[in-house]
Amino acid sequence: MPDLGKNFFQGERDLTLQEAKNLEAISDGDLIDNVLEKFGWQSNQLTAGVTTHLSPDNRRVSKSSFFLRGTLLADPITIQARKCWSDAGEDVVIKFWIPVGSRFVFNSGGAFSDYIDSQTVDHSFLEVGEDGEDDIPIDQAELQEKGVGQFCLRAIAYATKAKPRGHLVAKVTVLLFPKSASDLDDLCDAAQSPSWPGIKVWEAECPFTPTTALGTWGCPIFPIIIPGQAFADLQNVASGQALRHAISSVLQHTASPEAHVKASTLSTHWGKIIKDPTSLVMRPPPTTWPTTTRPEAEPGKWFNKILIPSFTSFLKESIQGNCVRSRHRPCSSGGKPNVFFLLLKSDSDSDPMFRSGSGSRSMKNTKMKKK
Repeated sequence: MPDLGKNFFQGERDLTLQEAKNLEAISDGDLIDNVLEKFGWQSNQLTAGVTTHLSPDNRRVSKSSFFLRGTLLADPITIQARKCWSDAGEDVVIKFWIPVGSRFVFNSGGAFSDYIDSQTVDHSFLEVGEDGEDDIPIDQAELQEKGVGQFCLRAIAYATKAKPRGHLVAKVTVLLFPKSASDLDDLCDAAQSPSWPGIKVWEAECPFTPTTALGTWGCPIFPIIIPGQAFADLQNVASGQALRHAISSVLQHTASPEAHVKASTLSTHWGKIIKDPTSLVMRPPPTTWPTTTRPEAEPGKWFNKILIPSFTSFLKESIQGNCVRSRHRPCSSGGKPNVFFLLLKSDSDSDPMFRSGSGSRSMKNTKMKKK
């Protein structure tokens, strides 16, 4: 796999205090938007980036995450329901609006979002009218009879170079899954993987914000920084090395979307994974974000619960004696145990590679079979 190229990653300096103040947001949410606006972003434009939360003394990165902001698609999408539900009638369609970027939450520590349930997505199921008549909305009570039901959406992104100029962009794909998020979770733990298959409903490229001139501080983008204390009160800033490593950890942790075009092949693929979770193929994106030097560890021990696949070789390679205890959780089908819960020792909380994310199970150390 080719990486993005050395030209994007020249230089290794720290941020100045003034630069850090320009990138400062007090919290996630709308205040991130305020920072983006300083760099020319407009609310209707889709953009991507990385936030970094600092420790209480502002010297270390305690958490980092991907974000999307802006409008993915202004118009609704209408597709035949049979594309997603095999039992749907030929005259049934689903019409829905893709949520705005801020609705996609990236608690995984990587560039793939949590699932968004259909209850919070503006949508409707319709029967196509005959002979030019208006489409007829289907009542909630009739959905099962019509062969359709709940669904969820997820956004998956990776960094790449746009053609023909070769500038840095994020490629964003939205997948639809014909089950609710909780039903997916009950179906199989592997559904938390960025490679869990879905129906592709939208894809586009967008810029990163904020970006920086090449050859300045060793990274083509700046992070949005959420300090432990405001920089006006405590004028410490995490090292450039730590910030670049946090960005790298997020943007390396993603995959090429496993996209299907019809329900029958998707259902077959799901069934295969449920029977044998190790068959889930982790397809890396076409271009990769380069690995950066890990910052020196801070003193102390921190314990983090993460998920990794139950591959013996991977355990030997990656745990390296740091496992405190483990237990497995099998798929709901009663098949092979596919995931181990591991309590790991880490020598620093500044490395996003060893944290579970905020309120979600991390797949940071998940390594499926690769093609």
